[in-house]
Amino acid sequence: MAASTTSTLAGTIQKYFEDSWMEMPEEELRLPLANNADFEVASIPANGGQYAEFRKFGKLTVEPASATDDTPKTYAENTEPSAPVALSSEIIQVPFELLRDYVDLGNVTLATDPTDLLRKNKDALTLLIRRKQHQLANSHMVKQLTRVLNSSDIPAAATYLPAGFKCIYTGGAQVFNDVTADHLFTVNVFKKARTLLANAQVPRMKNGRYLAIVDEAIVAQLLEDSVFRDIVKRHQDTTQKSFGTGSMLDWEGMTWLVQDDPYRCNLAAAGGALANRKNTGKVRVAHVLGKGAFGYVDAGKAGSIQRRTLRPTFKVQDISLTGTNVTVGYTMAFQACVLDDTRGLNIAGCSQFDESVADLA
Repeated sequence: MAASTTSTLAGTIQKYFEDSWMEMPEEELRLPLANNADFEVASIPANGGQYAEFRKFGKLTVEPASATDDTPKTYAENTEPSAPVALSSEIIQVPFELLRDYVDLGNVTLATDPTDLLRKNKDALTLLIRRKQHQLANSHMVKQLTRVLNSSDIPAAATYLPAGFKCIYTGGAQVFNDVTADHLFTVNVFKKARTLLANAQVPRMKNGRYLAIVDEAIVAQLLEDSVFRDIVKRHQDTTQKSFGTGSMLDWEGMTWLVQDDPYRCNLAAAGGALANRKNTGKVRVAHVLGKGAFGYVDAGKAGSIQRRTLRPTFKVQDISLTGTNVTVGYTMAFQACVLDDTRGLNIAGCSQFDESVADLA
């Protein structure tokens, strides 16, 4: 029997990727930033086109006793409040980001032995899409990426979403340009971030703690602090799990969560800027967040309408000159964004443990 050609395989391969995505367990789509259960979840409104709908809530404020007194009214006072206490809310519609790329699945081997090659490429491609979701969410936390239309004035009044969270720096630096390679992460800078949020009465996550999102290099630097090291060791003895990617512990009023792909950039002395993300760079950014700070559109449970709506559109074809390569392209709608830039903080700094294998001679 003659070997199958790439053209006859294209439809089968495309269906293979589409079915694989739909059957993916929901847990595989959970990332420390993208699709995180601690964040606010947006809905896709009926006939909403290319927009996701987020609802942002304000907070109740105490009624001052007078124009010059911030003391709340008490039952002993003989005056009524001047106005009702109201919980404000705002519905904002955010245009979806489109994740797009295409990859080469291999050479003519695909036509003769496709099974193992397809499985490996499926794993690599779905991981790539998840990483892009994570990077998009990470970048939203540090800088402003999208415009938003307030649903009450569409389309006349285009307004910006809240920008990335405000940033504090390690080593006592006041601005990004002051950060050097010696400005290392310490436990104290996370304590400062926590107290800044607590002093502003930022509500905590559902477990009663703020969420601190760090990476392996930051963890390695923090473990230079003996107190933090003892806490981590106690956690390991209790759970029999190491403090690695995706694992958590609770300490100092925060839940610590490890991500595997932090926001990075070059030092100012190397021509870098906080708004210019790179895959390398001495500066790393951690995040400390409270409730309502960040939102995302959930990829949904397998088989759900939302999962079908947000699934990637795959296109498989031969676009090579020789006719031996098969490529698969995808387009996927995804959205995550800062909802309230007063409910979270970024921490930018450096670690002694920032090299990778590629940096070695």
